[in-house]
Amino acid sequence: MMLKRSFILYSLVLYSVAASLFFVGGAFAQPQQFTQSSQNHATVSDYQYTFRNLSGQREVLKFTLDKHYIQRSKNRFSDSKRRALFKKAKKVSDTIYGELQAKYNDRLKAEYSRYLTAEGKQLPDGFKLEIKKAQAGWQLSYKGYFSQKQVKRIITAFRKGADSQWAHLSQANKKAYQQESQQLITDTVPQLYKQHFYIARRNKANQSILEVRIDFAQVIVEETLAIRPLAKAIADKTRGLSDREVIAYALRFLQRIPYDNLKSRNAMGSIGFVAPLTLIDINKGDCDTKSAALAALIRNLLPNVGMAMVLVPGHAFLALDIPAKNSDSTITVNGRNYVVVEPTGPALSPVGRAHSNSHPYLTVDTDQIKYLLNIPGGNENNIASVF
Repeated sequence: MMLKRSFILYSLVLYSVAASLFFVGGAFAQPQQFTQSSQNHATVSDYQYTFRNLSGQREVLKFTLDKHYIQRSKNRFSDSKRRALFKKAKKVSDTIYGELQAKYNDRLKAEYSRYLTAEGKQLPDGFKLEIKKAQAGWQLSYKGYFSQKQVKRIITAFRKGADSQWAHLSQANKKAYQQESQQLITDTVPQLYKQHFYIARRNKANQSILEVRIDFAQVIVEETLAIRPLAKAIADKTRGLSDREVIAYALRFLQRIPYDNLKSRNAMGSIGFVAPLTLIDINKGDCDTKSAALAALIRNLLPNVGMAMVLVPGHAFLALDIPAKNSDSTITVNGRNYVVVEPTGPALSPVGRAHSNSHPYLTVDTDQIKYLLNIPGGNENNIASVF
């Protein structure tokens, strides 16, 4: 091949790196009692969580989840599926590269041959030009009355022009090849990842790197229906309460789920994230996992509340478009002040209290935040409130 292949590097950017991020200050959650059992027909699982509510009273939250949805949730980000997806993406990329290499190598040889043919017609009588298209080469011979010095001068000048043109055409074709291959990768591979709840985008600083991260918004939307039995159980416990109190109940429930960075072998893999329904089933999770779960619950409980998931270095939290109190920590989203909620735990942070690690990102320009993801409201997907 005359064109060197331009490799795309895949960087799996999964913002679940807060392995040592535990909130300090304030009340700390005691892990809630958790039991799980399967009914006889084994198509559903029963769950019972026992914990202390905002008033310190003992709460028992019971609900039933469909095992089909649980298994589908677990499969979304399993190690085997992730490896298979990476291999498939690499295969798609290799095919694109291979086809474009052949295309541009053929074009390069054709353009070079046309140049040689045109230049060959300008040679003096007695010179014979043989073009080797397959090798993109040429051979020049002479039979006539020119002196050896004159022949050498003509051949040297021809070779210099041919070499210069080859370098020019090679560079032009290489640039075109790289541009088209990058565009095709950008158009094709992200669609493949999108089908499996990932987002693939080119790194702003280095266009040769295709960053891959979880599509949290898509995961939340997909799991909203499956997590509805839990949302319904919370709704039954919070009837008559204000929107803020409903959010506070769901927030405390998630804060009491044990913190885990989800990178151990028994935590569904090593990427540091599980989908919301999996979090409930395995009863452990970290900041982005709990934030996604809270968003899925709120889409059921309060489908008209605007939400944004904020991912900053080493941490993730949720922001809600609800009326703010004077003491609330807020972040500006689309020109509106969203109230910060921190479901990570083990600190029982109330609605509107941001962790100290989050504070630096509340007042900066949103362009400085790595990802600020708007979560679609429930009504956009015909999801009725569970109330």
